[in-house]
Amino acid sequence: HPKLLLKAQVSRNYRLPTLNDLYWNPGGNNELLPETGWSEELGLHFNIVTNGQKKCCAPVLGCLSCEDIEVKYGVTAFNRTINDWILWASKPNEPFYSAQNIASVWSRGIEQRMTFSFSQKDFSLQIKGGYDYIASTNEAEAASLFDKGEQLIYTPKHQAFGSVACTYKSYSFRYTHHFTGKTTTLNEPLKAYHLGAIYLSKSFEMNRANLSIFTEIENSWNANYQVIERRAMPGIHFVGGVTMKIH
Repeated sequence: HPKLLLKAQVSRNYRLPTLNDLYWNPGGNNELLPETGWSEELGLHFNIVTNGQKKCCAPVLGCLSCEDIEVKYGVTAFNRTINDWILWASKPNEPFYSAQNIASVWSRGIEQRMTFSFSQKDFSLQIKGGYDYIASTNEAEAASLFDKGEQLIYTPKHQAFGSVACTYKSYSFRYTHHFTGKTTTLNEPLKAYHLGAIYLSKSFEMNRANLSIFTEIENSWNANYQVIERRAMPGIHFVGGVTMKIH
């Protein structure tokens, strides 16, 4: 359908252990079994482009041709199972981590994405958003690290993001915001956190090249967070640079 797309997928998955999993010293395990499993996905995607013969009127933007506005929305549900999942973890009375077929994993969830785009003459605006819910649990009775039905370590159930980007002539601005929910670890749980990032750029057209000067403010709200337990991530920091494309 011009405005609707339905996607479905079923796959059989098979992953051999890596050379490090098998032979790293110490911790390699040459008796590891390969990971095997199934995955299924079902997605529904809408793409709405307004009729260019109509006019869209807004107090700020005025009356615009509706063909300049596009709205996309997609939702995907997935289900995956993995047997003999390989994880590096410590065994009782072992001072180092080793590779083990430690669990059977069942992952399922929903991913949503939405995009609103508008453009006219020298100006464009794009707003994006998304939300993921992922339940990824151990299904093995005898797993040494997880109880049956327990969420896997470093796997947040809730994640979301949003961004606003606009371009006027040769100037660009983008703000991106990410949310990551709380996660469990081998020891202490990690708190949920928010991250913001700001991007600014100015481009210059030359005879046979395009020059762009940009700057980024990463972790713009100076959040105190960790991705891996006991390893602090950097606070607010800045990135700048110049890129050149030669035609």
